[in-house]
Amino acid sequence: MASETKPFTLVPHDWHSTDYVTEWITRDVTRDPERRPLLQRMLSAAPFARDASLEVLDVGAGYGAVSEEVLKAYSAARITLQDYSQPMLARARQPPCGSLRPAALCPL
Repeated sequence: MASETKPFTLVPHDWHSTDYVTEWITRDVTRDPERRPLLQRMLSAAPFARDASLEVLDVGAGYGAVSEEVLKAYSAARITLQDYSQPMLARARQPPCGSLRPAALCPL
């Protein structure tokens, strides 16, 4: 039996709704198999030693997918995540990104 898809309206975005953001993230992470390798490739081209103490500002950080990859590549990096959506930043505080100690989470 096929699982039923939960009704979800992608647009207009409601970035202040926890329910909307949760559903959006659930759908967005399905892109990880194609997106994460691209992020990793991008980071491998950065001209920094893997143990460099980088200061990174992730603007429009969402739930922290890019920051998570930065911290995997540069374990000494300090990252400030900035986003318009409080529910997105709340999700970024949770593992895996939250467990990787972002420096700060800043609402816009």
